[in-house]
Amino acid sequence: MPDYRTHIIFGFLFSIIVYFLFRSFFNLNFINSFISVILIGFSSVFPDIDHRNSKIHKWVKSILISITCIIIIALCYPNFYAAVIYSAISATILYILLTYFKPRHRGITHSFRFSIFFSVIIAIFTFFMFHTLIPALFGFVAYNSHIVMDKLSQEI
Repeated sequence: MPDYRTHIIFGFLFSIIVYFLFRSFFNLNFINSFISVILIGFSSVFPDIDHRNSKIHKWVKSILISITCIIIIALCYPNFYAAVIYSAISATILYILLTYFKPRHRGITHSFRFSIFFSVIIAIFTFFMFHTLIPALFGFVAYNSHIVMDKLSQEI
């Protein structure tokens, strides 16, 4: 089975191939390139979010819990005790949900349909934040490189 490093390498390889095949359609400035590199790395390992021991599962779980606690603390700012209690409760609930209620490994997150859904969410984000869809396209390519690699490694 390919590990996260292999998925990242092949995500970049597939994205470079797509870039060279369609380079006349791309306007890669510094922002587009920087966001694309980040999304290629993230998207190429994201399908394994459903695997408990994967790096992306651990990263996303930690980041989501931290962001949730920060938002709750900011919303409850003047009341320190409410902020601590609400953030502890929400962090616990989020931890339980992300640990025990997740799809089976190589289930929905390893499908072409989910890659389209994932890419549309990324496209909305990149369009409104950076006024470009190029990073979302590279994220789509990297996401699908993960699926292709897993399918090929299952067949061998």
